[in-house]
Amino acid sequence: MPNLTGQFGTDLLNFYQANALWINLLVLAYGAWVVLSWINLKNIRKVLLLSLLDQLRPQVDPESGKVVRKKDGSALIIPWESAIGQAHFPFIARQSALLPRRVSIETAQAMLPEKYLVAEAVRILQPTQKKKAP
Repeated sequence: MPNLTGQFGTDLLNFYQANALWINLLVLAYGAWVVLSWINLKNIRKVLLLSLLDQLRPQVDPESGKVVRKKDGSALIIPWESAIGQAHFPFIARQSALLPRRVSIETAQAMLPEKYLVAEAVRILQPTQKKKAP
């Protein structure tokens, strides 16, 4: 192996062998930090989608059986503060991100654009169309 890597490779291998525990703990801690940030963003998205679904879902009057209210996308209120307040970890990240960011309304809005949240809520509420067999 020293023939392939030279003196630098041998020195690097010796350094790793001497400090493997600390290097591996650092890599493990970074991985846990990133995964917890992914989970945190997923939970914030879930809270926001549930709020949007409650606002978009048609509500039926029990006495008359008629639809009382049904909002379109223009009058929706997205509860960023309460969603951020329910975050259990101080960082968020997309799954493609290598560096998580601190939780704030601005970063959450940048990672979860309103139009995509509303589109996802509308898609969830639309009935699935079954194909008829010929």
